[in-house]
Amino acid sequence: MSFTNLLVLALVVSIFCLFISKALIQQNPKQQSVWWAGSKLLFVNAVIITATVCGVFKLPVPVPLVMVGSPFASVLVWTFFRAGFTAPFWGRAYAFLIGHSVYGVLLVYFLYKNTTLTPLYPGEDLFMRGLGYLGGIGICFFAILIGAAVFLAPDKFWRR
Repeated sequence: MSFTNLLVLALVVSIFCLFISKALIQQNPKQQSVWWAGSKLLFVNAVIITATVCGVFKLPVPVPLVMVGSPFASVLVWTFFRAGFTAPFWGRAYAFLIGHSVYGVLLVYFLYKNTTLTPLYPGEDLFMRGLGYLGGIGICFFAILIGAAVFLAPDKFWRR
């Protein structure tokens, strides 16, 4: 499957989620709570990160499939939550901070590990380990940025 096909498939699924999510989430007033939505988003983000790590290191699936599928799944889930979560701006900001705190913690961890990088044995080349930490920093930074764009966008983008 080509990258263009994956983009089209992600677009179709996200539009489908936009139409379904309002009916599913808005029926339950409990799900409009900031803490409820933020904790569910935190749980889903932790599951997606865990599935990505298992897919890269443990499961016999192609790594490019996991690395392309994980961001698409994340954006689809964030879009699904945001379309049904109709809190005011500050409520959405609190839910975003709760739900994406796992990415903030990982970002601080990767920054710390990258700045305190020391060789494990004499003569070790630190380039690849440093490159891995920089990749983690980039992924966490863009996950926070895209999540903020999805959650803090005005309501007019989510109305039919």
